[in-house]
Amino acid sequence: MLPQKRKWIKSISPKKATRKSSQDLPDFADSILDSLDSQIAVIDSKGEILYVNKPWNDFAEENSPPSKLQTQIHANYLDVLRRAKGEWSDEAIPALDGILHVLAGNTDLFSLEYPCHSPTENRWFRMVVTPLKAPVKGVVIRHQNITARKLLEAERQENLKLIERLNQEEKLRNKFVSMVPGGFCTYKRSLDGKYSIPFASRGWESLFDISASDVAADATLALQRIHPEDIDKVHSAFGQAMESSSNLRIEYRINTPDKGTIWVEKFGTGLQGEDGSKLFSGFASDITERKKAEHALAEKLDLEKQISNIVYLSPGGFFSMLISQDLRSSKIIYASQKFFDLLGISKEELEKDQNQIYRMVHPEDVHRLSVSGREAIEMGTEWNMEFRIIDKTGKEKSLAIAGRPTANPEGSILLYAQLMDITERKKTERVLTQKLELENQISRMVNLAPGGFYSLISFPNKSARLLYASEKFKSLTQLNLGEAEKDFWATFKTINPIDIPKISYSVEKAFDSITGWHEEFRILRPDGKEIWVEGWAQPNQQHNGSIHWFGILVDITERKLEEEARKIAEERLVESEERYRALAENSEYPVGVVDAAGTILFANPSFAALFDRTPENILLKKYADFLTPEESNERMEIVARVLREKKPFLDEIEYFNKNGSLWYRRSFRPIAGWGKISQVLITGSDITEMKNESLRKEKYLIELESKVQERTKELREALNKEQELVEMKNKFISTTSHEFRTPLSTISLTAGFIRRYHERIDKPVLIEKLHLIEKQVRHMSLLLEDVLTIGRSEAGTLKINVTQFPLVPFIQSIVEEVEEIRKTHRIITQFHCRRDSISTDEKLIRNIIINLLTNAVKFSPNQDKVEFIISCDASSYYFTVHDFGVGIPEADQENIFVPFHRGVNVSDIQGTGLGLSIVKKAVDLLGGFISMRSKVGEGTSFEVTLPIHPSTPN
Repeated sequence: MLPQKRKWIKSISPKKATRKSSQDLPDFADSILDSLDSQIAVIDSKGEILYVNKPWNDFAEENSPPSKLQTQIHANYLDVLRRAKGEWSDEAIPALDGILHVLAGNTDLFSLEYPCHSPTENRWFRMVVTPLKAPVKGVVIRHQNITARKLLEAERQENLKLIERLNQEEKLRNKFVSMVPGGFCTYKRSLDGKYSIPFASRGWESLFDISASDVAADATLALQRIHPEDIDKVHSAFGQAMESSSNLRIEYRINTPDKGTIWVEKFGTGLQGEDGSKLFSGFASDITERKKAEHALAEKLDLEKQISNIVYLSPGGFFSMLISQDLRSSKIIYASQKFFDLLGISKEELEKDQNQIYRMVHPEDVHRLSVSGREAIEMGTEWNMEFRIIDKTGKEKSLAIAGRPTANPEGSILLYAQLMDITERKKTERVLTQKLELENQISRMVNLAPGGFYSLISFPNKSARLLYASEKFKSLTQLNLGEAEKDFWATFKTINPIDIPKISYSVEKAFDSITGWHEEFRILRPDGKEIWVEGWAQPNQQHNGSIHWFGILVDITERKLEEEARKIAEERLVESEERYRALAENSEYPVGVVDAAGTILFANPSFAALFDRTPENILLKKYADFLTPEESNERMEIVARVLREKKPFLDEIEYFNKNGSLWYRRSFRPIAGWGKISQVLITGSDITEMKNESLRKEKYLIELESKVQERTKELREALNKEQELVEMKNKFISTTSHEFRTPLSTISLTAGFIRRYHERIDKPVLIEKLHLIEKQVRHMSLLLEDVLTIGRSEAGTLKINVTQFPLVPFIQSIVEEVEEIRKTHRIITQFHCRRDSISTDEKLIRNIIINLLTNAVKFSPNQDKVEFIISCDASSYYFTVHDFGVGIPEADQENIFVPFHRGVNVSDIQGTGLGLSIVKKAVDLLGGFISMRSKVGEGTSFEVTLPIHPSTPN
C-alpha cells in the first residue's frame, strides 16, 4: 500500500453526485477522520480514490518520494494493486479480490493482515474494507497498525517453545543417565569459584566411595580423592573445558578408602549454567585393570628403547603394536618420531585417538590392508604391503609397511614394523606407465602416417634436440640421429646449401613466435641422392618454458620434378608462338591466352573443357561470359595486375564442374603480343590428389593433438574424483558430528531437569521427559543405522534377504510408528492392492517407507497431513508418498539422491542428507526404480516401483 496526500474533488463534471457529496461533508467530520490513527481512503465502484484522511497522506510522505505517489485523489487504487511489485506484490492480489467482492455486494466486510517493514523497524498492518453508505457506490478502506499485537504474539510463542524444549531435554537426559554404565556427575563452579556436585549417579558414588549428598553443596571431599600427582592436570583440564564449553577426555588416579589407588577415565563436556556458573557433565569409569596391562607391556619396551638410535637413523618410521582380535582395537605402544612425521600427526593426538590412523587409510585399500594383516598374524609370516593414506590436509601419500608379528608368553601378539614413504616412487611409476602407454598409442598412429613423423624440443635460447623419429623419417632423411638428439641444428648438414638460409630463417621465426612451421626444401642424402621434402610442425608449450614440436616430413620429389617440367614447358611456349601452340593444344593441362579486355585469344581443349565447351566455341569471346560475376571480377583484376606489374601470378583454387570439385594450381604470366606485353597466358594443373593428401595430413595432426588432450583430460578427471572423495569424507564427519551433538545435548538437559526437580515433577511430566530421552536415543540409533547402511552399500556388503510377510499389517505398523514419533501430521493411507502378502526384503522395504514418510512430515512443517498410496498390478508394487511442504528447488533435484546433499531451502530443518540416498540404494538392490515430482511451495511426490518377485541386480 502506498497512501498519498489527500486532495478534494473540485471540478469533475461527469461525477456531479460525487462532487456534491464531497463538498457537503462537514468540517468537523473531516477533523474526526484526520484525528484517527488509521489510514482511511474512499474509492468509487471503478476504483478511483475520492477521499483520503491525513494519516494516509502522512504515511505516503514518510515512505515514498512525491514523484512516485500513486494513491492520491483521482488515482485508480485497483490499478495500483494490479501493478504492484516488490514486497507488497504477494498481498496485492488477495487485497484486490477482497475489494472487488465488497464492491460487488458479495460481502459486507473484508480484512487482511500483512507485513509492511521499513528500513528501521518491522511493522504489520490490518486492512479493512466495508461498503460506502452514500449515494455514490464505493467502499471505505482502512489500514490500521497492529505491530504491537503481532510482537506480543510472537514473544508468547517463543516462550512456549522454550518451556517445551527445556522439559523435553530434562526428561531425555535423566533417561540417558540411567541407561549408560559407569558413573555420571555434574561439577559446578559458582561465580565465587566454589566447586559443588549438584548431581551424581549411583555408579559415581560406588566408584568414588562417596555419597552424593556429601558433595552436593561442596565438592571438596571428591577433589581430595584425586591423586596428588594428578590434581594439577585434572584442575587445568576441567577449567579449560568449563571456560570454552568444549569436550574433555582424561585419565587420572584417585585414592579410595576401600579399593586403594585406582585409575579412572572421565569424558564429558563443559556447559554454561543458567545463573552464569560453569558446569562440567560427564561419565567416569574404572580403567585400573587396563592401565595395569599397559604398564606391564611398557616394561617390555626397554629393548626397543636401547635400539632407538638405530631407529632414528632409519629412513622409515619404526613402531610396535599390541594386536587385538579385530585389528581395529589394536594399540600402538611405541612409535619413532619419523612414524609421526610420515602420518602427519603428533604423539598426543595418537594417545587421544588411536583409531584415527585407520580412518586415514584410503577407502580402496582398507579391506586389502585388513586381509593382508590378518593373514600375516594367523600364519606368523612377514607383513609386507603397500597402501595409501589421506592425511589431515587431504593430501594422499603412498606408504609401505614391513614387519613380523611375534607371540608373547602371555598369549598376546606384538607387531614390530617399519613404515616407509614411497609416494615419490609411486608417482614416478605412474608417470612412467602413463608415458609408456601414450608413447605406444602415438607409435601405432605414427606408423600409419603417410610421411615421416618426428618430434623435437626447443628452448628459449634457441637450442633444440630431436626427441623422436619414426622409421619412415629415418628412411627418408638417412640422418645421423645421434647428433640430432644432442643438437637439432646438426640436421642442417643434410640440407642443400642453397636452401639453408631460407630454412634457418623460417625455423628461428617459428621458435620465436611459437607458431606453426611449413616449408619445402631439398635434402642431400648420404647415398648421394637429392630429394625434395615438404615439412610441417606444430608447437606445444610446456610449463618449464620449453616447446615440444610435433611434425611430419613428406617426400615431394616427384611433384617438384613435374612442376619443374611444367615451368620449362611454359618458358619454351613463350619463346616460340608456333612451338607454343603445338605444345599447348596437345597439353593435358589447361592453357589459354586473354588480352587486357578479357577477350580469349587462344584456348586449348583442356582449357575449353573447364567450361564444358570446345576451343571453337570460346575463341574471341569474353572470358567473363563463362564466369559468375564474382569470379569474373576476381580474375580480371588478376589479369590487369599481371599486365601492370609485368610479373606472373600463382595461386590455388577449388573449381566445380559437372564431375564435382577439383583443385587447380593456376598461373597467370605476361606475354608479348604485337611487339608489347599486352596478353596474359593462363595455365593450370590438377592438384586435387595432392590437396586431398595435404588435408588428410592436417586432419591427422589435429586428431593426434585431440587424443593427447583427451588423455590429459582423463588424468585431470581422475584427480578431481579423488578430491571429491576427500571432500565427501570431510562432509560426512562434519554432518554426523553435528547430528549426534544435538540429541546428546537434549538428553543432558532433560536429565538435569529431572535431577533438579524430580521431587516436585508430576508423574505425567516425568513420563513425558523420559519419553523425550527415549525419542532422542531412538533418533541416534536410526542415525547410526543410516550411517552403517551407507557404509555397507559403498563397500558392496549390503545384501537382500527375501521373505514373505503380510502387507497391510506391515504398512499399518510403519504408519503408526511414524505418526507416534512425529505427532504433527496425519498419514492418510490408501490401499489399492488386493494382495494379502508381499515377498521382498522386509528390512530394506521398511527403510524405504520410513525414510520417505519421515521426510514428507519433516519438510512440510506448516501442514498437518501426508498422503501414502499403496497399489499393485501383475508385475509390480507401487508406493507413493505425497506431501504439501516446501518442495525441492529445480537446481537441487538432480543431486537429491547424493549422500549428504540437502536443498538450499531446508537449511533450518534438521537432517543429514542420508535418507533419500538410503532409499535410492535400497530400491536399486531390490531391482526397482524411484521417480520424483516437486515444485517449490507446493510439495513433493515420490513413487517407488518394486517387482513382485525381486532378484539381486548385477
